[in-house]
Amino acid sequence: MAAVSRSFELFLFVSQLHALLGGDSFSTKDPNRGLSAESSLLPTTILNTTPSTLPAGYREFQKKMYCNLTGGYKWSTALALSITLGGFGADRFYLGQWKEGLGKLFSFGGLGIWTLIDVLLIGIGYVGPADGSLYI
Repeated sequence: MAAVSRSFELFLFVSQLHALLGGDSFSTKDPNRGLSAESSLLPTTILNTTPSTLPAGYREFQKKMYCNLTGGYKWSTALALSITLGGFGADRFYLGQWKEGLGKLFSFGGLGIWTLIDVLLIGIGYVGPADGSLYI
């Protein structure tokens, strides 16, 4: 047990020394490092950790990322299209899933079975927009 404690203390010391010397890949002294001029205008997400959540101590991480919360698709519209025109693939076309939309169109909604399943999947929110965004 004492050997585990010693190795953990050594790990903490080495990781803190590594961070102080600027070699830590998670520490971002230059937040625009490796990013193009266009992406430097992106919103910044800051994650603050405490020693209880990260064994190496308190750190602040900055990550530049695109804000992809919603693409403008409404859940109610997708559900209404699935109920009314689901047999023709209108719901899948609306969500940007054109390959599945063509499959539903040419099979008449999988003879109704695919349409019923899609009403259920869109109703519970399992099927969403093709771009990975969320519903409004």
